[in-house]
Amino acid sequence: MKSIHKIALSAALGTSLFTTAITVQAQPSNPPSAQSKSPAVHISDSQLKRFAHASEKVSQISHDAIKQLRATKDASKQQGIRKKANNEMIQAVKNNGLSVHEYNLISKTVRSHPNLQKKLHKMLNS
Repeated sequence: MKSIHKIALSAALGTSLFTTAITVQAQPSNPPSAQSKSPAVHISDSQLKRFAHASEKVSQISHDAIKQLRATKDASKQQGIRKKANNEMIQAVKNNGLSVHEYNLISKTVRSHPNLQKKLHKMLNS
């Protein structure tokens, strides 16, 4: 079970293959300004807990999809696997009460704040 928590933490910190796909879909069409590098964002314990649950599910979906991708060489099947996994991850995020934008914002914020990383790690291991 601890390996699932480690995978979830990795996914939460942006190392998951498919987390990137969710991030790409949710990006605004106009480029961010130079001043919007790292906005001050307050993340409540409730939001972080929902993020932790979502990231565990996203991580599991990603892990399963990677296994499937490795098992096939067919490009169209791989594309279908990616699309299905991406849709499942988006749904997992929404099922935990977050929008894709909120999930990505929390993920970005956690990556740049060690204290939030520690808090998330504790949530995932409790």
